[in-house]
Amino acid sequence: MDKPTPSNPEPDNTDSYNAGSKQPEQEPLRLQLHPISWLFIIFEMVKNFFVPILLALLAGGSDSYEFIGAVFVLPAIVFAIVQYAVYRYQLQPGEIVIREGVLFKNVRHVQYRRIQNLNLTRNPLHRLLGVAQLELESASGGKPEAVMRVLSMAAVTEIRQKIEQAKQTAMTELESGIAQAEESKVTEPVILSLSILELIKAGLISNKGMVVVAFAFGILGQTRTLDRFFDRLEVWLEPILPQVDWGMAHPLSVVILIFLGLISFVVFIRVLSIIFMLVTYFGFTLKHKGQSLFMQYGLLTQTQATVPKQRIQMLSVAESPLHRLFDRIAIRAATAGGNVNQHQQKNAARWIAPLIAKQRAQWFIGQIQPQWDLHVQQWQGVAWRGWRRIFRRDLFILSGAVLALWFPVQLWALLVYGLVPISWLHARRSVKAMRYGFSQNTLVYRSGWLMRQQSYIPIDKIQSLQRKDGPFDRFNNMATIVVDVAGLDLNRHTVMIRFLESEQADQLLDELYQRVSKTDFVWR
Repeated sequence: MDKPTPSNPEPDNTDSYNAGSKQPEQEPLRLQLHPISWLFIIFEMVKNFFVPILLALLAGGSDSYEFIGAVFVLPAIVFAIVQYAVYRYQLQPGEIVIREGVLFKNVRHVQYRRIQNLNLTRNPLHRLLGVAQLELESASGGKPEAVMRVLSMAAVTEIRQKIEQAKQTAMTELESGIAQAEESKVTEPVILSLSILELIKAGLISNKGMVVVAFAFGILGQTRTLDRFFDRLEVWLEPILPQVDWGMAHPLSVVILIFLGLISFVVFIRVLSIIFMLVTYFGFTLKHKGQSLFMQYGLLTQTQATVPKQRIQMLSVAESPLHRLFDRIAIRAATAGGNVNQHQQKNAARWIAPLIAKQRAQWFIGQIQPQWDLHVQQWQGVAWRGWRRIFRRDLFILSGAVLALWFPVQLWALLVYGLVPISWLHARRSVKAMRYGFSQNTLVYRSGWLMRQQSYIPIDKIQSLQRKDGPFDRFNNMATIVVDVAGLDLNRHTVMIRFLESEQADQLLDELYQRVSKTDFVWR
């Protein structure tokens, strides 16, 4: 859609997403969301309240539908209509201006050249109606500057063009003239693409079906489906093990049913994980797009996301026993401000490599961040005696489990202590796997022996350093060094080097401080 200018005062035809009247020619048009955006807002709210609504249906009486309508549906409809009515945006020459709010009005000015990510999400209903949800993220990270649901594809195209034009204008003459012209002629090579076979492997490796399985078991329990399943299981097992009392009074029956339940649980998880990976990451491709990484994937809900390379603060490599079985790894990127907003994390696709061959890891990271030096000069381990602290903690947990099981199964609860040798091995192997080292410009931290994690943190991305020593640390004359990186997701692999001798912690802190002080902090 072209906006009128003083040199072109004639009226301009607007697309369907322009719901307002034409403003004077010196003022840009005030645009609304797509007329059906209120419908998607209702769907989003209902989805967020799905569990309470389902519980109300399962546990409520005959008036459940009236209760759901009064508490969930009607407020959602009112909120959606009001949000659609008050939301406006203007495409200014150098910025987009967004106005929203009823009681508390909010006006945001977002310069096009400051927009780092433009994430596009389209589920089947979006594609059917020719619309999309758009997220604009600036260099500040955290909450997106704008979540625009829903826009027509014509509006999305216009906003994308405004952003690209602003970035081209901000480039130097060489970059905008020669390099940009050459770039337009060459198709950017794909760094990573995932075939259906690779997605099946990713589903077998991951545990993405865990939440779905837990929710499904809750529903089955509410509808007494699980009771009927166990009744049929008892009828099937009774001829095989006639000496066992299947009235759940015999401890052996409890053990057998738990064992069979665990097997069913694992199989169910893997099946759902495969379905999840196929639906979520179908057609996954990652490639360069200027100074950013461009990802697109999705079977039902199609997602396009960009991650500027300069905003990548850390790369973390995950490797589980199943990864090693398939000779694969997964690589995750933490970006500036990435841990501030959970919604942004969910939609910004931080897994830049959900699955990749292990032998391609060094090459892949070199493609993402060629300036990072990944060669560790010398590895340093933590205090070996730290394994005793892990072992004592595990013994405490096992003892609690024995007490919890004592009343239902009595002496059979002591079988839990059969896990003590495994706990002893786990503690020793865990501490042995903890190590850290430096390359010329990167701190590398490794942990885990079953679930291995290795993180690469550039020295110029380190924001702060902290030495922590809790009561147990002081009692054991130990300390922990915490490396704070902007954008670090604290719910995942944190850069927290534990079980250091006090003197070793001081030495590490001094070395990190000296290295950081010699570099300039780089946020973007």
